[in-house]
Amino acid sequence: MGEGRQPSAWHGGQPPAQEGRPPSGPNDGPPPAWEGQEPSAWNGGRPPGWEGQDDPEAEKPRRSRPSLRIPAIKLPALPARGETGPSAVPPAAYFAAAGVLLVVALIAAAGVFVLLHDDPKPTGPEQAGAPAGGPLPSVYSAASSTAVFAPIAKRTADPSPLTANEVFDEKKISDQDAKASLKLTASKLDARCADTVWGQPLIRLLQQSGCTQTTRGVYGDKNFTAMVTIFNLADSTAADRLVAAADPRTGNGFVRPLGEDGAFGQGFSTARGVAMGHYAVITWVRRADGSGSETDPKLVSLLVTIGPPPAIVGRVADKGQQG
Repeated sequence: MGEGRQPSAWHGGQPPAQEGRPPSGPNDGPPPAWEGQEPSAWNGGRPPGWEGQDDPEAEKPRRSRPSLRIPAIKLPALPARGETGPSAVPPAAYFAAAGVLLVVALIAAAGVFVLLHDDPKPTGPEQAGAPAGGPLPSVYSAASSTAVFAPIAKRTADPSPLTANEVFDEKKISDQDAKASLKLTASKLDARCADTVWGQPLIRLLQQSGCTQTTRGVYGDKNFTAMVTIFNLADSTAADRLVAAADPRTGNGFVRPLGEDGAFGQGFSTARGVAMGHYAVITWVRRADGSGSETDPKLVSLLVTIGPPPAIVGRVADKGQQG
């Protein structure tokens, strides 16, 4: 083959019959099986036996482009509306006396529970890093005093101490939304404020705030337990500081449950501190079985129902009438 053609015309420098295989020699075996076959009969367009070899003329595959698909991201649940700061739970109370309607309105809704801090997670002894010494609520919120309580912003304007009959006159608290009927099960009025809290920072703050008395009342039924604590301080500034300092995240300490009841340190509980003039009021509620969450509608309803205490409402009304 190839006779009559010049070597320069041979493809690849070999006669046509030699293309695709090395020159034959005296020891060569029989011709390859693919000799004489059309390329269309070759597997993958390559002669048999060459499938695994690189073809220098073949186009190299392009590098694959990275995927532009964005992985799905599970967004956290939106926090409750208005979770912004210490004054997040303002008590809306409007008082009047002698022919003017007395109204106490505290706003709360199921599923919307305004917390003291931006972090929606419950705060507790482990999460807040508070020192050991006493039980803490799982969730806490606070509010500073407002103009509603201006008539009793200073103790000099409201000098008479609280009495047990005045504070604990209400022996039963009913809440239709929570389907609860809580009875007063324990009560105490202390002249030594330091005995009613645990935590040295909180004790020192009470001493600096001119605390003269603390009242604690515990209410309960088969489903719920609630405690109301009132601190009698020098003025509204001191009351504002105390309710903020009682936040479990500060590690300052908290109110001691009255008596031997250690239930408040077990399971879930929620508390709120509100400054009402020169009084600091801390309410604390829990379910008897320790269940619940920060948006539990029944616990939120109870927290609102038990505050503000009627004794303080009455004093605001009296001072407002005198003014």
